[in-house]
Amino acid sequence: MHRLPLTRWFTALALASAFGCGAAPRGHAAVPGGVAAAGDLTSTLMGDGPNFAQASNGHLMTVVSREHGRGAKAGALIELYYPNYAADHLWDSYVGVRTAAGLRWAHDMHLVGQAIVPGTGVVTSTFESSGLGLAIADAVDPAHDVHLRHVTVTNRGIAPLSGASLDAYAFFTLNCLPGGDVARFDGKALVQHDGQTAVAMTSFPAPDAGRVGLANLPGSDARLEVEANHWNGPKQAGPLPTGVNGALRIPLPTLAPGASTEVTVAMAIAPDEAAALAQLHTDWAGAAGRDHDRWAAWTGASRQPAGLDEGAKAVYDRALITLGQAIAADGAIIAAPNNFSPLYRFVWPRDGTLCALTLMQAGHAREGKHFFEFCETLQRPDGGFAVNYFPDGKRPLWEFGPRGDEHDQVGLFAWGVAKAGAGDAAWTAARWPAVRKACEFLLGMQGTDGLMGRCRDLWELDTDGSWTYSNAAAWAGLEAGARLAPNPADAVRYHVAAERLKAAIQSKLVVEGRYARGLRAKGLDGTVEIANLALGSPWLGFEPDNAPRMVAMGEAISAKLSTPEGAVRRYEHDQYYGGNPWPVAGGWLALHQAALGDMAGARARFDVMTRQAQRTKALMLGEQLDENTGRWVGAFPLSWSEATYIRTALELR
Repeated sequence: MHRLPLTRWFTALALASAFGCGAAPRGHAAVPGGVAAAGDLTSTLMGDGPNFAQASNGHLMTVVSREHGRGAKAGALIELYYPNYAADHLWDSYVGVRTAAGLRWAHDMHLVGQAIVPGTGVVTSTFESSGLGLAIADAVDPAHDVHLRHVTVTNRGIAPLSGASLDAYAFFTLNCLPGGDVARFDGKALVQHDGQTAVAMTSFPAPDAGRVGLANLPGSDARLEVEANHWNGPKQAGPLPTGVNGALRIPLPTLAPGASTEVTVAMAIAPDEAAALAQLHTDWAGAAGRDHDRWAAWTGASRQPAGLDEGAKAVYDRALITLGQAIAADGAIIAAPNNFSPLYRFVWPRDGTLCALTLMQAGHAREGKHFFEFCETLQRPDGGFAVNYFPDGKRPLWEFGPRGDEHDQVGLFAWGVAKAGAGDAAWTAARWPAVRKACEFLLGMQGTDGLMGRCRDLWELDTDGSWTYSNAAAWAGLEAGARLAPNPADAVRYHVAAERLKAAIQSKLVVEGRYARGLRAKGLDGTVEIANLALGSPWLGFEPDNAPRMVAMGEAISAKLSTPEGAVRRYEHDQYYGGNPWPVAGGWLALHQAALGDMAGARARFDVMTRQAQRTKALMLGEQLDENTGRWVGAFPLSWSEATYIRTALELR
């Protein structure tokens, strides 16, 4: 349950360096350069994510671990993203109680449960062990770049508890790789910097001891030394390639049987030490109150679907908050707060477009439009987009060129701007240069057969095809460009190209009376694919859902992709993280059924999504759910899933 051994630590460093402390393509077996690997390489390497829940304020995001997943330590902090969620600065941080019997870290105790306080971003983790009770409440202060851990220690024994302490440990890895980090204990706080970023950690009541050490170095590693109750170590350490770490000791008062005491541990982050120390505070009540007020205002300003039962209403409000937490101050919307299993804390123009439009539908127009403004800063000179981007917008993570990236992201951007700007002529006009660049890119990718040329598919599996969904997204983007173009000549060019594309899709990408996955080098790929439902009226509007091909598509999906519990998989023969059902897929099928007038069937699918969210007390939706274990696998939570739940609730209710 502890940190990786030294050999695995170096392996992790190598992987982090290779990935830019970021994500492989959702690659589902894709590797750098677009070369396909045999089998499910991504999920095999990465394992299940350890995320339980996250807290954020737009600049700073932190993640609390569950008890399952790669590197999981229940109740520990396992990520600290800053600023704008662009870099990870934490390996892990946790607390424990030291008594005469020794030190027990929280994650070595029995986990009673974890939850999120309704209507807030406050995450709770509760433990018990041999006469002790330990409760941790975690929150990020909306007004300061500070994470607060409010810890309650309860004596559940039959004798007074005296001479105990709360020990707080942290292994910060500033800007992902810790080789240049220097740490010190100044008598009140642990302070660490790497010349670009600094963190500070202290407590209330104040610590009576603290130490730092050289991580993973026997005889110096602060965690190992503290576990041996060695507090007379160095007050300054580093740099070292494997990093530095540190710990605080906070004395606890004597506790009578049944009595409790409270400690607040705070960690602040800023560009330099002075700013980090200035941000540092231990006002738990104030921070928790500000967090409550922030999310109460957010959900209060949101559209609320009528007729939701109490359980679905709780999931809906949590989806609103989770989607709000994913929005960085610069307008970026991250796919998920996962940094390694899988690596999704990045921005995909596609996912973000669907999330931004959902935000607008839910009543948050400013945030939705801000995302498209952010996307403009990402766009390449040729009008295309890379696979994904760091949330500060400074650089892409994966970029393989026009044929190795995803054409659907370009089409969705133009389509999304048109939908977002409806009724706001000035805003839409300001976006026109970026929309025009996107349309010109799509024109350049259109082949002599009318279809878009090969590219990476939606799921980032393959690059050898012209995909039905990607073609439809390009059609939607070109039609949007035709509607928005101030120059009639541009409008005509884009509309003609869109019509030619539509005719090609309807003549070349049909199999067994429904849409194929795409046209590949080996021929027409007839795989049943959930994304093709995006061609319907609830999404791209390529053709109505009651058109024969769309009806046949929905029937094939219901027959071949439904699970015993009524959830929906992405496509036939999926292997990624076991090929489990995705809430996104369930939501798409529900909207298709609703468009056909099958409201009972659509609501049944929506109810499955609600039950999926209720599998944990976080009430959040992840990437996919393993129905055999009841566990979320892949990214958790997934912004796209939360947006799909919100959209489906609003459409059905």
